[in-house]
Amino acid sequence: MKNWLVVGLVFGMCLTCVGQVEAVKKSISKKTATTKKNNSKASKSDSKSNKTEIMIEAEDFSAQGGGEIKIEENKVGVSKKSIGNWNTPGQWVEWKFSVAKDGLFTITLKYATPEEPVRSLMIDGVYPTEDLKRIFFKPTGGWGGKETEWQPWIILNPDGQTPLKFNIKAGEHILKLQQVYSPGLNLDYIVIKIAK
Repeated sequence: MKNWLVVGLVFGMCLTCVGQVEAVKKSISKKTATTKKNNSKASKSDSKSNKTEIMIEAEDFSAQGGGEIKIEENKVGVSKKSIGNWNTPGQWVEWKFSVAKDGLFTITLKYATPEEPVRSLMIDGVYPTEDLKRIFFKPTGGWGGKETEWQPWIILNPDGQTPLKFNIKAGEHILKLQQVYSPGLNLDYIVIKIAK
């Protein structure tokens, strides 16, 4: 009887230990999950606050006029989709974007064209410089049927050597590109990036 009592006590103690071990495991697991969740939130908020570039997909335009832009889904080498049928004089497209704080930014356009189109660029209804009333695009070799026909191009100062720095205030803005001269241009995306 004593042996059974000892075995019973030991077994009971073991069950108690197992129960305590399981409780400790659950507690650690909850703390780890909470820490991971908090770290995840922190990294998400850090990436928002430290964002150095804004990528605008061309097909995500907010308004258009002077013609009907076509969203192209069959182009090779694009980020997602692209826009085309942008070949009528005066035809324009607008995109909304926001910046977190005031700063100097560069603007890059990824485009394709076998021609030499001319566009103008406005931010919030104003030409940031007189030179942006006529932006001359160089031919890329085609309409974007091949990956090599798409070229990223940063808007340059009049010297043609250094990137133009746009002074943009914190808040929401509208970027507008308008056709000045009729040759067509297909557009993949626009990148607005903090200038170095």
